[in-house]
Amino acid sequence: MRLVKAMVIATSAFGLVAGSAFAAGERPSFRDLDTNHDGAISKSEAAAQPQLAEKFDQADKNHDGKLNRAEYTAALGKSKVKHAAKQDRAPASGNTANPNPKGS
Repeated sequence: MRLVKAMVIATSAFGLVAGSAFAAGERPSFRDLDTNHDGAISKSEAAAQPQLAEKFDQADKNHDGKLNRAEYTAALGKSKVKHAAKQDRAPASGNTANPNPKGS
């Protein structure tokens, strides 16, 4: 029961964060939506992005109940792919320092 409650709270909190990204005209990246880091977006994870949740069943081409990266990218449409891919390439640690600076 505690796990379920914790998951509901975490999903709700993520929904607020993702919702603010939509208000700013941005879409969360695949990595942002994949909150349990299993390499797929479940229906409950997709709920944080209303537009994706709305077309989840259509986007789930192999009908396995989750979206892989290709299904997610296809669901976004070509105009939004560049932005999502750019977000997914950002360093997870937040460290943006160049590992090979000039002169080293």
